[in-house]
Formats: sequence, C-alpha cells, structure tokens
Amino acid sequence: MPDKGIQEKRNKLLWFIIVSLFIPLLATIIIMSTYGSVKEYAKSNRQTPFEYGDGLRELFKGNYVLYKNLQEKLTGEPKQYSDLYITDIQGFIKSLSRLDEDYVGTEEAAVGVKQLFDRIMKNYVETNIIRGMGICDYYIEDLETGISISNTMTGGLVKEDYFYYLEIIFDERGYANITDAHSNDTELLIKNASDCFLIKNSLLEEYLRSSGASVFRYGQFDIVQYGNGPRNCRIIYGITKKTWDQITHGELGYFPILSIYSVYEDSGVLNWILAACLFVGLFALFLPLQKLAGKSLSAYRIFRLPLELVIFLLVLLCAFSGEFVYEIARLLEGLNTAGIQNILGISERMADAAAWLQHGGFLYLLLLLAFYLGICLRPLFEKRIKRYIKEHSLIYQFFPFCKRRFIKMQDEWESIVISKKVRRTIIKVVVVNALILFCICLMWVGGLPVTIIYSIVLYVLLKIYVSRIQKKYQLLLFRIHQISEGNLNVEMKEDLGMFNPIKEELLTIQGGFRNAVEAEVRSQRMKTELITNVSHDLKTPLTAITTYVDLMKDENTTEEQKKEYLDILERKALRLKVLIEDLFEVSKATSGNVNLRYMNIDICHLVKQVRLEMSDKLEEAGLDVRMELPEEKVIVSLDSQKTYRIFENLFQNISKYAMSGTRVYVQGKVAEDRIVISLKNISASEITVDVSDLAERFVRGDVSRNTEGSGLGLAIAKSLTQLQGGDFKLESDGDLFKVILTFSCSHSYV
Repeated sequence: MPDKGIQEKRNKLLWFIIVSLFIPLLATIIIMSTYGSVKEYAKSNRQTPFEYGDGLRELFKGNYVLYKNLQEKLTGEPKQYSDLYITDIQGFIKSLSRLDEDYVGTEEAAVGVKQLFDRIMKNYVETNIIRGMGICDYYIEDLETGISISNTMTGGLVKEDYFYYLEIIFDERGYANITDAHSNDTELLIKNASDCFLIKNSLLEEYLRSSGASVFRYGQFDIVQYGNGPRNCRIIYGITKKTWDQITHGELGYFPILSIYSVYEDSGVLNWILAACLFVGLFALFLPLQKLAGKSLSAYRIFRLPLELVIFLLVLLCAFSGEFVYEIARLLEGLNTAGIQNILGISERMADAAAWLQHGGFLYLLLLLAFYLGICLRPLFEKRIKRYIKEHSLIYQFFPFCKRRFIKMQDEWESIVISKKVRRTIIKVVVVNALILFCICLMWVGGLPVTIIYSIVLYVLLKIYVSRIQKKYQLLLFRIHQISEGNLNVEMKEDLGMFNPIKEELLTIQGGFRNAVEAEVRSQRMKTELITNVSHDLKTPLTAITTYVDLMKDENTTEEQKKEYLDILERKALRLKVLIEDLFEVSKATSGNVNLRYMNIDICHLVKQVRLEMSDKLEEAGLDVRMELPEEKVIVSLDSQKTYRIFENLFQNISKYAMSGTRVYVQGKVAEDRIVISLKNISASEITVDVSDLAERFVRGDVSRNTEGSGLGLAIAKSLTQLQGGDFKLESDGDLFKVILTFSCSHSYV
C-alpha cells in the first residue's frame, strides 16, 4: 500500500487536474450556448453577396475574363491579358517602384512584366472567377458587331427569368454605366455596383494589389493611366430565384461566408470569446490552485515557461480568437456539416453532431490555453516583478550568457594561441578590434574619452590574460621539475590553456618512461629467474649422473644394478643433451640467428600431420583432440621444419600439462588474408604465474618444477613464430589455456 502522505499528494494533484479541465469546459459550454442568438442576429442582418461591395467586386473582376473571351471570338486568335489591358507597357513599368531603375525600359523588363501580369490573370481564372461566374448566368455582347458570348442555352438573358439581374455598358473609353438592375434590394445593388466603377480599371488595380506578386502588391503603379479595361461592350449577370435562395441559406460555399462574416463579427461573439479567455485566465491566475496541487505551481516544470514565450502565446491566443468568428460562421451556416458529410458519407444529423463536437473541441483547447497561460503567470504575483523577470526572461538571461561566452572565448584564445587555428583566431580578434575602433571613430568629439576608456579596459584585459598565462607556465615548469627528479607518477590534471599540447606530450613521455622502467625491472627479474632456472635444470641431471657414476664404481654393485644405473645415466644424459640443444636453439631464435627456408606449405595439413605423429603421447595422456580446420588448402609461405617444430612443441606442452580425460580443441579460421589457429586445453594444475610469462625461457606452469620439461617449449614456439612474421599469443580463463597463432596466407583454394 502506498504511504498515506503520498496518497494524499496524489489526491490533491488529481483534484487540481479535474478543476483545470473543468473550468475551460464550463466556459466552452457557456459560449456555445449563445450561438443560437448569434445565428438569429446574423439571419436578420445578413446581406447577399452580390448586393454589396465584396461580392460585387469579386463578380465584376470576371468582366476582364469575359471581355478577353469576346475579343478572341471577334478576331479568331488567342489573346493575352497584357496585350488587351496594358496599352503603354513602358509607362506602366516606370510606375512600378519595386523595379530597379536600370532594369526599367529594357525589352527584358517588358517581357517580364507581361508574363507576370498574364500569369496572375490566368491564376484568377482558375480560382476566383470560377466560383463567382459559376453561380451566375452571364452574357457579353460587342456593341459594334453584335457578336456575343453566354453560358446559357438560349444565348441571352431575359430579365423576367431572373430574380437578380444586372446590366452594365462599357463605353469606348472604358467607363462603366449601370443601365438596368433588379434584385432583393435594387437601390442598394445600383449604388454599390456604381461605387465599384467610380475609377476606370479600379477593379483590375485592386486585384493586382491583392495578388502574391510583390512588384504589384507593394508597387506604386497606375493601371488606370497606362492600361485599358473592357470597352464598347455590354455585360449582363443573372441569378435565378432557386440559386438566390441557395446563396441566402449558405448552400453554395465560399461566397456566402464572405458575405456574412462581417455580420457574425458585428454580433459580438468575438467579444464573448475574448471575455471567456480573460475570465478563464484570471481564474487560473488568482484561484488558490496550489492548495489543490499540494505545492506551488511554479515548482512544476511544465508551468515555468519563459516570459517571452508566454507573451507570444498570448498574442497567438488573441489571433486565434479573431479567426474563430469565421469558424463560428461556417458552423452555424452548416458548411462544416456539409463538408464532414461529404468526406465521411454519414447522415446529416451525425455530420452536424460531429461538426459541433469538432468546433467545441477547438474552442475548449483555446480556453484551456488561456487557463494554462494564467497558471504560467502566477509567479508574477507570487514573486516580485524584478525577481520574476530575472528568473523567467530569456532577454534578461542573455546578458549573463554574453558574460559566460566572453569568458569561454578568453579560455579558447588561451588554448588556441599555439595551435593550428592561431591564424583564424588572430583574424577574429583583429576584426572585432577594428569594428570597435570604427564605432569609436564615428563618435567624433566623444571618441576621445571613449578611446581612453577602451585603452584602459584593453590594458586590464591584457594584464589579466598575461598573468593567467604566467601562472600556467610556472605550474608547467614545476611539473617538469618533478618528473626530472624521478617522480614518474606525478599527476597533471590542471588546465594549462595554451600549454595543454605540451602537457599532453609530457604525459606521453612520462608514460613511456614508466613503461621503460617497468620493462627494465621485469627484464632484470626474468634474467635472475633465468639464471636460477638454468642452474636448477642443469644441476638436476648432472647431480644424478654424478651420483650414479659413483654407484657404478662401487665394487659391491651387482651387474643388474649397474645395468639399471646405466639406463638411468643414459636417460639423464639424453635429457641434459635435449636441454642444452633447446637452450642453444632458443638462444639462436631469440637473437634471430636462424636460417629460414621459406616455401609454400598447407598449414592445415601440417597441423594434422603433427597431431597424427603425436597421437601416441596424446592418447597416453588421456586426451581427446578435436580438430576444426578448414577443408580447403590454406597456403602459407613458411619454413616447414621450423613450423613443424612450433606445433610439435605446442602438442608436447599439451600432453605434459593438460588434464587427463579432457578434450583438446584445435581450431583454424581464415579471415581475409590471415589464418588464425588456436589450441585450447584444460590445465591439470592451477596456473599460478602470469600467462604472459609462460612464453619466457625456463618458465613453467608448475612452479615447483616437478614435471619433466625444460620450460623452453613455448619460448621456442614463440620465437620461431615471430621470426616468420607470425603472431603468438597466450590467454587463460581460469583453467582454460589457449595458444593463438596468426600467419599471413597468400591464398586458399579447394
């Protein structure tokens, strides 16, 4: 069971989470409960899109497309928008303040502006015009020839057939006149339509300014003076009663929302949302929530946001609140419902529920963000403002960062002065100093006192810098003196700055001296042990020979005893002979005074041959040898006799020192251009010496030296292996003894 205190903290934290989630939820429900009155307000105050400014301007921009289509029909040739609507291209280009003066007046400029103009108009045809003209029936007629274009089957528009009817005539100069109109509010339609044509080509200029091209969007150009619009034609737009009702009820998508967005904004719903965000934020700011949480909320890392980020999120919250009015309009006009129904293929009721749920979720997240920001601002009242800014402002923390960065740069300068990057560092310092002096030069009269102050500061910094270098230099000399006195274990953990490369070299020399001394001590110890072992191994058979010679001289010795003594003398003499021969051979191998006759041999076959010839001794020792060698031939350039001696010594060593009744593994593996052969056995007695010393002369695993052997077998094998360019390595893991030999092989084949 958890501790009572821990359980109480968990319960408090749970209540804090519940309250934090419930307050934004309650505010969300309250806000959404007002949507009914908002919809009623919008319904009673809405206007249809083609009776006032925004909708009419979007519709009338299609005049330029219809007029282009009419001209193409009149001439039978394709037309470009720039050819129709820009009469003085150079004058038009000069009015574009965003273009370079050297660029204006060139043929390249004329082509570029025309292409940009045509691309913008083409994009308009593919996007906006389709939405506006797709709703209306239209008719355009050339006043001189009577040639016309219409999207109706009859080829013309009869006023009595349409609930919305608007006729516009463009004279020879391009000025427009509303000649006939009829709609739900005809006077409003005529007034707003006339306002759209107060200035010739104003709609074209308006569209260019709203395009994505910065040269038009921000340029001070005059399309009225240097361009033309539709001329000498009549354009009629008509909307049937059925289509008009669909527009009124928001069933045709884009244009109704453009029309009624301002109505929803005027309804005050945005003020309600902002008030709800403010209420939720103040609730989180002043409510004693930390009693519920069990500790100060600033103790939680999630609530310790930087002040700048809190301000950014507050601005983002206000921006999202403004955009939310558009989402409310889409929800209440049923556009979200239609979209979900089309995507998911569900019933209208389910789609409407999903739309409301989706909208409520977004509104809830908005209010939850307001609640979260209120909690993040609590330290502003829990602490003094100065302390809050010091602990939570990134800008305030920037100055200590600059200080730390300056110290770091100073350390880097000290460490890099004598390194390879000195040139780049000096350039950086010179450039920074030049910038400072340049700024001082710009101060005119005030530059003199600033120069004096800068010189004093520079002197202080250089003095501190040189003083630190001197201290590190003295420390380095002291460490060198300690090493020269023979203290090879002195530690140098201090940061010596620019002298760090020298410190690293001294550490390398120190380690090399230490290794050399250890190697010399080890060599002296091995020499002493060598003399002792040689004396022991030579003295033992000589003592036996002397003893048995004296026994044979005794007159009381029988013939049978003499025969027995003679056999013993022969064995001891042979052992002494083998010992001397081995000693002679290992001396030659160690000194390198050995003649090697290299030839290509199959080393795997050689190992098998040695194992076969040593089988009697191995079986006598009770050992089971398991061979795991490659089946293919592995050709190695070696001296066959010396290599045979290597493996002979190894198998003899195994037969003498391996535990009876165990298995011996001989494994070979070819890796790239090398052959690795390992011999593994279980030692009969505990290996009490360092495994690396077993390959030294007269060293044996049995320190008591009770077993038969000279202790030279592994030493000879190691020397002969190394003389032939191979690698000889000994390893042990408990009683498991391993010999690993590596030779370079020229090739292998089946």
